[in-house]
Amino acid sequence: MKKFLKTTAAIAILASSIALSSTVQATDASDNFKSDVKEIIKEYLKENPKVVVDALNEYQAQEQRRQNEQAQKALEENMDFIENYEGSPFINNNDNILFDFAEQEKFNFMGVSAKYLDTARKKELCPRETHNLESLKMILSTGSALSLDCFDYVYQKVKSE
Repeated sequence: MKKFLKTTAAIAILASSIALSSTVQATDASDNFKSDVKEIIKEYLKENPKVVVDALNEYQAQEQRRQNEQAQKALEENMDFIENYEGSPFINNNDNILFDFAEQEKFNFMGVSAKYLDTARKKELCPRETHNLESLKMILSTGSALSLDCFDYVYQKVKSE
C-alpha cells in the first residue's frame, strides 16, 4: 500500500509540475486538476511525514556541503594573503595592533585567541568605532572556548556581521 501511495504521489507531483509549467492557458478544468493534485500531495504528506523530514535532512546536508565548499574555495583563493603575527599583541603599547593589521591589509578572515578577545573586551577596545573592518567577513576564535561575554563583545564592539 505504501509503495502504491508513493507511486501515486510521484505521479501526482510529476503531473502537477507538467501542468504548472505548461504554457497552455488555464481553464476551469486545469484549475480543478491543480487543486486536486495539491490535495493529493497534501494528504500524502500528512500520512507520510517522514518524507518531509527526509527531504529537509537532505536539504540541510546539501546546504552544509555547499557552505563547506564555499569556505574551502575562499580559503584557497586567499591562501597567498595569510598574515601571521608572532608574539603578544599587547606588549608594544598598541592594544589595537591586530585590528590595525586587519584594517590595513583588508582581512577577510581573522583568527585570534579567545584570550585576546577577552583581554580586548576587558580593556574596552571598540574596533567598530576606531577601525574600518568592512572587508572582514569572519572572526575565528582559536585555542580555548570563547565565553558568552566574548561572543557579545565581538558582535557589539568589533563587527556584527
